Amino acid sequence: MPKTLIVFDMDGVLVEPRSSWSIVHQALGTKEHAQLYARLYWEGRISYMDWMLADTTLWLESEPGLTKHRLLEILGDAAEPRGEAYDAVALLRSRGFEVAIISGGLDLVAERVAGKLGIRLWVSPRLLFDKEGRLLPGGVPLVEADAKHRWLLRFMRETGAARACVAGDTRLDAPMMRLAGCGVAVNPLDNVVVRAAGGRIARDPLEAAEIMLGVLSG
Repeated sequence: MPKTLIVFDMDGVLVEPRSSWSIVHQALGTKEHAQLYARLYWEGRISYMDWMLADTTLWLESEPGLTKHRLLEILGDAAEPRGEAYDAVALLRSRGFEVAIISGGLDLVAERVAGKLGIRLWVSPRLLFDKEGRLLPGGVPLVEADAKHRWLLRFMRETGAARACVAGDTRLDAPMMRLAGCGVAVNPLDNVVVRAAGGRIARDPLEAAEIMLGVLSG
């Protein structure tokens, strides 16, 4: 059987909250301004790097000296995998599949989730901190919101996988699904991702894993 890579989006799939960025904006009272910058990005008027800079600057204006510890405190349970995520990864591993996370969420969440699930391959936009642990404006836009499929190709090359299957919840995951030719929409937010997943819908990551196993063994 050809080696297969299973990719999960994180926010709304492996963790309950739909957006780890939004949790911070909500807590710091910057959500309204953040929506403006999001619109500018999707209209093509600012780059993803500019978007990250705008968001982190909003946080620092709201709470000067914001630290990594404080961000993790704000994120709280959002940085904890869903119970079904543990079962999903265990099931896929028992069948010999490599599992990865490709997320547009915060790396503080992705690092913790990957560590708890034992996933070695993960990527998300990276926040930057000084030596005292204080947030710096900007960050490293490793995963641009509309370009997750580039990381799918990279992880497939790194693992030698000949095929892949993707679980996600929004249209941002659709390009990965179309590229892989296999996808499952987990509690989908839009019809774009449902179509890209071939109409396959799951309630949680464990059900998604079971559906993917059925597709891949068919």
